[in-house]
Amino acid sequence: MALDAGSSQATYDFACEHGVSPAIVPDASGAFTVQGTAVPTGGAIPTGPAPEATFSGTVSGDTITLTITVSGNPTVFGPFTLAKGVVPEPLGCI
Repeated sequence: MALDAGSSQATYDFACEHGVSPAIVPDASGAFTVQGTAVPTGGAIPTGPAPEATFSGTVSGDTITLTITVSGNPTVFGPFTLAKGVVPEPLGCI
C-alpha cells in the first residue's frame, strides 16, 4: 500500500488498484472520509468510468490508518497503517 497525500489530492496504490481523491483533511479528532475513484492496474482492465471509492481512516501524528472500499467490489481493503517518510514494500499483482 502506498499513499501520496498532497495539498490538493491524494493518490493510492493498493492490491493492484490505483485510487485518486481530493486532499485528505482530517477533522479535530483526526478522522477523515473522502470520496474518489479506483481503477484496477493488473489483470483485465475494465473500460468505462472508474468506480467510485471511499477512503476513510484516522491521522495521528505521522501515522495514518486507512481503509478503502470500492463500489461494486465486496472486498474491503485494509486497514493499512502507514508512517510518514517510510517507503512501503512494493506489492506485486497476480
